[in-house]
Amino acid sequence: RNKGISVRATGRNEAMGKLLEKMGAEFVHADLTELVSSQAKVMLAGIDTLWHCSSFTSPWGTQQAFDLANVRATRRLGEWAVAWGVRNFIHISSPSLYFDYHHHRDIKEDFRPHRFANEFARSKAAGEEVINLLAQANPQTRFTVLRPQSLFGPHDKVFIPRLAHMMHHYGSVLLPHGGSALVDMTYYENAIHAMWLAN
Repeated sequence: RNKGISVRATGRNEAMGKLLEKMGAEFVHADLTELVSSQAKVMLAGIDTLWHCSSFTSPWGTQQAFDLANVRATRRLGEWAVAWGVRNFIHISSPSLYFDYHHHRDIKEDFRPHRFANEFARSKAAGEEVINLLAQANPQTRFTVLRPQSLFGPHDKVFIPRLAHMMHHYGSVLLPHGGSALVDMTYYENAIHAMWLAN
């Protein structure tokens, strides 16, 4: 908002919605897995750029739960974005789709393991396929996929809480490969900067 841009946010967390409204954003309370076209119309009317950051990120869950949130909701949101004239669609995916229990450096963007490590990784890869198909069929909307790794920062409900739990349970943070493994992490402001550049 401080860049002179109107912001409309959506999500299930009403407390976060109130915080966003205090910061000047418009908030539409909605669950993307249950979104209907009339809600999408309200949500997307007059929007030129959409940042799709929603995802089911649990380490456990059913294939159906992951597909509903990470594939079906992505497809429907992308289709509605095209229908309502959104020019830029930035989709936040995950580098977990590369993970195959082996060490890699300088991995190629199109690398895929023979078998995905879990349902989350499989569903994020499937969500990217949805985005690729939408991009090919709808050149009037520019689709971009970003894969930030291990996001952390204010309002993090995943990464830092897991580290805190590990500290509480074990008394220290267990480091992969005895601390010698290289691990990529992304501070949320750096991810947002990349999203701005993708507009």
